[in-house]
Amino acid sequence: LALLKNLPDGVLLKDQHRVIQLVNQQFCALFGIAQRAETLIGQPGVALHESLAAQFCESEKFLEHLRALRGFQEMSVGEEWELRDGRFFACDY
Repeated sequence: LALLKNLPDGVLLKDQHRVIQLVNQQFCALFGIAQRAETLIGQPGVALHESLAAQFCESEKFLEHLRALRGFQEMSVGEEWELRDGRFFACDY
């Protein structure tokens, strides 16, 4: 857990039911989430997706992609999505 807190990258981990199990403060900072990371643990990830999607250039496409992944058992690695501020968000599912 200490390693997670000290990573320079934002990390969010959900379980098979899409409930947030781990999240670090860097993830919150990257997306302008005012809450402390600890308060997100145990929350449904779907609600978070909706609020984060507006920050992506292709927000509807990003949400559609996440919806399509529900129930998908294979892992998707190395995806990148562009944010409206020019940064890129790399994610693995």
